[in-house]
Amino acid sequence: MATTWYYRNTNWGATGPGETYYTSDVIVAYSTSYSVNFKLDSTPGSAQSSIARTRIQVANEIWGMGHWISPPLAAQTLTGSGAGYKVAVAIKESSAAMNLYHRIFVYIWRSGSGNVKTIYGPASCTTEHGTSETECVITFNGTAGDFSILDNDRIVIEELFDVRNSKTTSYTATLYYDGTDTTMVDDEATSDAGSYFYCPQTLNLYTGGETLSINVADKLAGSEALD
Repeated sequence: MATTWYYRNTNWGATGPGETYYTSDVIVAYSTSYSVNFKLDSTPGSAQSSIARTRIQVANEIWGMGHWISPPLAAQTLTGSGAGYKVAVAIKESSAAMNLYHRIFVYIWRSGSGNVKTIYGPASCTTEHGTSETECVITFNGTAGDFSILDNDRIVIEELFDVRNSKTTSYTATLYYDGTDTTMVDDEATSDAGSYFYCPQTLNLYTGGETLSINVADKLAGSEALD
């Protein structure tokens, strides 16, 4: 069994990393929503939302677009080297000359400690998806080594944009999520992106005294394998 959580436009308030990003990247620019602790939820959204960033740059840059955070996890073991993780979003660049690539960093966050286990990244998609809203599905294996999750730990996905140009021209990059199209296929057009995080392991949620097991069948098609 497995676990799928969808990117939502609601948030956890103050619970989460907030303004802190744990990627090893040097982030040069941020979206206006970069510090919001957006929710990952087992229920998809009903209407697409988006986050955009416009900037003139003079060298290659990493942009921080936002982070999405899971519900609180129950104490359990996350199996190392898990195969078949997926992060699927839709993106768009305002010009082909922008050279925009989707980039992610996935980890376990613990209140008071920050990143306690890197699951993947930071790493970029290998495809520049272009100037229309297009689905990007990054498929990856988790890092080696089993990890003991504690009650109330959470999984965080940092959404980053890898922008590779030095043209001193204003370009806009857009991230789409919270829509109803949850059968996302890499490099396919969409207008209602149901962006998601997929874990090949069933993850149990902390409920303040008992655990809730969320089992979601893997019905999602399309992937982009990364080394």
